[in-house]
Amino acid sequence: MSINYEIHTISNSQGSGTARHFARIVEGSPMSAQQLEHLIQDNSTLKKGDIEATLSELREQMVRELSQGHRFYIPNVGYFSLSVKLDADGKAVEKVSGGDLHLHNINFRPEASLLQEVGSKVRFRRARLTSKSVRGEAATLASDGLPLREPFHHLSHDATPV
Repeated sequence: MSINYEIHTISNSQGSGTARHFARIVEGSPMSAQQLEHLIQDNSTLKKGDIEATLSELREQMVRELSQGHRFYIPNVGYFSLSVKLDADGKAVEKVSGGDLHLHNINFRPEASLLQEVGSKVRFRRARLTSKSVRGEAATLASDGLPLREPFHHLSHDATPV
């Protein structure tokens, strides 16, 4: 199955008068926990309860390790680490303390083998519909005399409105 993408343009993005283009993947819905458990159960000797317990414990270990400042490694998947944000506007560097830092995000760095395997299986196709300005889309449809439908804010993996 192909992954849908859109091309977006930022006019005069760096004040140079030239447009900059970038691609954005139209993401499909994530797999639910129940779907993941069902797939693992169907493809292994584990039962639903075993899978739930393993995923729960994996999360607990991840919280413990990350909250202690360690990276967290899942074999054959990759590394998770914390990123922080400094909120010390106007403070001298020597006056910055731990209270000025806040958790910003959790980063993920896949193992090279995972990235390579996914890369070997991925195919892209341009989305037929766009997720750009719903108002602009509605105005275009109305001016063309076409019936207006419910505005869409998300496209499914096959690029049809959800």
